[in-house]
Parts: sequence; structure tokens; C-alpha cells
Amino acid sequence: MTRRASLGLAPRLILALVAAPILAQAPAGPPAAQVAAMKRLSFLAGSWKGTGTIDRGPGVRKSFSQSETVAYKLGGLVLVIDGLGTAPDGTVVHQAFATVTFDPASGTYRFTAYDGLGRVHEGPATVGDGTFEWGMETGPVSVRYAIRLDGAGRWAETGEMKRGNSPGQSFFEMTLAKQP
Repeated sequence: MTRRASLGLAPRLILALVAAPILAQAPAGPPAAQVAAMKRLSFLAGSWKGTGTIDRGPGVRKSFSQSETVAYKLGGLVLVIDGLGTAPDGTVVHQAFATVTFDPASGTYRFTAYDGLGRVHEGPATVGDGTFEWGMETGPVSVRYAIRLDGAGRWAETGEMKRGNSPGQSFFEMTLAKQP
């Protein structure tokens, strides 16, 4: 073997010897505490359809048909919410794409929403027994959404907007039924 060939083999051998123990110690799956916290949102998982209304300004109320698909990803560490609301003529009225995660270090849920204008909205979220709430602030405006299962097991969602110190104003309502 030439000197040149032996120099090429040594770094590969060292890499193999170093990588083997690291790969052998790889975790078997996602952290159990995070998955358990995320399972509290399992009532949302699935396909949903229904209707809603949204206020787009004074005197501009839009009705829409909504579908939502909610699924766990990454072994239960992330909940993905993908929704589309359309008017009777097919135009998009309400579109939602979001992720929910749990941070075990702080013990808090995080909601991250992406809108059709390229903006990202992040905020804290809370999970209760059949309830999920989240909010975000954009300058002087704060928005709060709440989902709860109603008596018929439907997804009942409301949205409230507050500007500065003014009282909150409801601007969004949606009721969806889980699809088989």
C-alpha cells in the first residue's frame, strides 16, 4: 500500500470509530413527556367540515364553508392544522396553517400560524379539557381564538380582537363537525 492510500484510510476509520457510539446512543423515539402533553390536543385530530363567519371591517361580514385537517407529525411532537374556508363563489375567505408544539423546559404550548400574506404569527397557547386557546399581538392589536367541543362534539371556534385598552370585539365564529 502506498503512503498516499494509507493516509486516506485513517480519517475514514477514525470517523467510523467515533460515529458508532454516537449512533448507538440515539434515542429510541420522541420524548415521552412532550408526546404526552401533545396528546391533550387529540380531540382536534382528524378531518372537520362546517361553516363560519368573519368580519372584514365595519359592515363587511363574510360567510364561508370550512374544512380543517389536523394531524400529528414527528411522532406526536407537532400538531399541524391546515384549513381552508371558501365563499359560495369559491373565493378564499379564511385560510389557516399552523403548528402547535410543547416546550417541556417551560411547560408551555406554542402556537405558530402562517398566513397567505407571508406573515408568521406566534403566541402562547393553553390546553384544557376539550378546549384550546391561543393569541397573538400585532402592534396595538391583540387577537385571541378559542376552540371548544360543544355538547354535540363539534368544533366551536370564536375569535376576539382588542385594540389598545378598548373592550374586545368578536369577529370570527366557526362550527365544524368531525368527518368519519
